[in-house]
Amino acid sequence: MRGRGLLVLVLGLVLGVLAIQLPDWLRPTDEGTPLPTIPLPAADPACDPSQTLCSAGDADRRLALRLQGPVTGLRPFRVELVAAGMKVREVQLEFTMPDMDMGQNRYRLLPEGNGWVGLVTLPICTTGRSDWRVTVRVLGDEQQWEAGFPFEMQ
Repeated sequence: MRGRGLLVLVLGLVLGVLAIQLPDWLRPTDEGTPLPTIPLPAADPACDPSQTLCSAGDADRRLALRLQGPVTGLRPFRVELVAAGMKVREVQLEFTMPDMDMGQNRYRLLPEGNGWVGLVTLPICTTGRSDWRVTVRVLGDEQQWEAGFPFEMQ
């Protein structure tokens, strides 16, 4: 009876997982066709979004980014983005350190009011470096826009 009860329990768990995951597994994805990326030049390539509002764009599209400080390692800080001239489906951020592997530091912002917001926590570099770069990807239905900004962690 014990072996049979264990078998029923395992079978029930497997069926439960299948019932929960199967719809996601069967959903079609379009990850095979990447969206064309349009680079948006920064208005000031040296602008530090941890110190002030930084913008990027062209004649038709603009985005403005602010990292609400203090921007320090291992402590969450708020990120705010406003995009104009683009139909935005999703906003992604990727934080990197030039010539240093700091792991994957990717975040999605959520819509709030007229913009997009999120909380970010970054690691501390063991060498003591504090120079970071944030790449903003704004995804639309048929294309995506990208801009990058350097910043200094405090």
